[in-house]
Amino acid sequence: MIRRVLRSFRFRLLSGSLLLLALLLLTMGLFEYTVMQEYLNRTAAANLQDQIRAIGPQVWDQLAAGSPAAQSALPKLLGPDVSLVLVGKDGTLQPLRPGEDHRHSVPVLTPEQYKSLFMPGSRPDWSGIALDNQGRRETVVLLRFGPPGKAAYLIQASTFLKPTEDILRGSLAVYGLGALVTLLLGGLAFSFLIRRLLFPLSGMIQSLERMDAGTLQDRLPSQETDELNSLAHSFNSLLARLETAFAREKEARETLRRFVADASHELRTPLTALHGFLEVLLLGAEDNPNQLHSALQSMHMESERLIKLVNELLLLARFDREPTLNKEETSLADLLKAMEPELHLLAGKRSLKVEIHGPGYLSCDKQHLKQVILNLFQNAVHYTDPLTGEIELILHPFASDLPSGKTSARAFGSGSGSFLVLEVRDNGSGISPQDLPHVFERFYRGEKSRNREQGGTGLGLSIVKSLVEAHGGRVSVESVAGHGTVFRVELPL
Repeated sequence: MIRRVLRSFRFRLLSGSLLLLALLLLTMGLFEYTVMQEYLNRTAAANLQDQIRAIGPQVWDQLAAGSPAAQSALPKLLGPDVSLVLVGKDGTLQPLRPGEDHRHSVPVLTPEQYKSLFMPGSRPDWSGIALDNQGRRETVVLLRFGPPGKAAYLIQASTFLKPTEDILRGSLAVYGLGALVTLLLGGLAFSFLIRRLLFPLSGMIQSLERMDAGTLQDRLPSQETDELNSLAHSFNSLLARLETAFAREKEARETLRRFVADASHELRTPLTALHGFLEVLLLGAEDNPNQLHSALQSMHMESERLIKLVNELLLLARFDREPTLNKEETSLADLLKAMEPELHLLAGKRSLKVEIHGPGYLSCDKQHLKQVILNLFQNAVHYTDPLTGEIELILHPFASDLPSGKTSARAFGSGSGSFLVLEVRDNGSGISPQDLPHVFERFYRGEKSRNREQGGTGLGLSIVKSLVEAHGGRVSVESVAGHGTVFRVELPL
């Protein structure tokens, strides 16, 4: 429980805020302490200098001459904590307050510091902090006295820093207490503000924890702040994508289930037929030439059907995984012309018309496009009358920037919005509205085409869709039941 609290975002935010506040208070305290210490030291030194100057040069001259009257007057002029020393030009120190000069040791500066004040043009005073021989810090001031233009002696006055240090300690204690109170009040204020600011986030977390696969349609409400509103919007977008992904996954499972069932059914039919014919042969059909020939012919047909089905399944599986195309510059018009004899043979007595506008050059896999044409043509053959059926193949270029309903009669070069269109039209039975959205699904057959002799394997149009999309194109269908069908293949140039 404690570890959970310590790792919580709220605790980290609160501790970080308090740490930042503490650092600010510490920085301000150090700055205030330094400034106040400097100010008090300068004030103490200025007071000493003012006291020395207030006595007057005549008194100091008398003290330098050893006047007893002047020495007896010093206690009345200076405080008891001030020690005085007369410094000669040779650096000798002479105490000026007998009987009181031993109350504390007098700080002794370096000879260079004393000599610098005797030099012509130098400042007549100096102040600073020095240590006595017992290591105690004292405020020290030096003032130069003597005839104008010629220094005769220095007066050194010093006093303990204890009063100043006491003031600093007192101020530091007051500031420290104030800082602790500020931290306490800041902690309470930060805790309240953080709890209030994170309340919507807690609500979002609770809403997300209640969600599962069955409640992905729920959405987080809009928030007051831009950041939380952006977070809610991001979560809602994620939920929408998850909902779509779950729906697609469910649809994919259903499609896979239907695919496995249909594939098993399609494979079982020729296998069952083969098994039946083998049983007939085992029962003695080899003694009857006519029966033997019929059985072998049927077995051959079923094996071809089985091989075709397996090959089509393998082709679809390969294109589902990663389509590989051997593209080359190809004239689709030349390909159609080369296929015309084969198409006439497949059409039988049906009417066949091939209409070509332009050479139709594009980069494609020639064999795969040939399979697209054959699959669409065989589909038209299956669903048209053998005697009165009419099938038409139309190849023309198209540009999306042309006015609606108009096509170009030239072969386009490569360019944005330009593509080739291949249309396969027939006057067959057509496709019912309920079947039309499913014609490109694997193993799908309309209600009027359930017999396998007419309907094939049910994979031809699925293969067309996969091959066309592998070329970056698209395939569509238009049909009215009883009035024929139009398949339209669009291939980008």
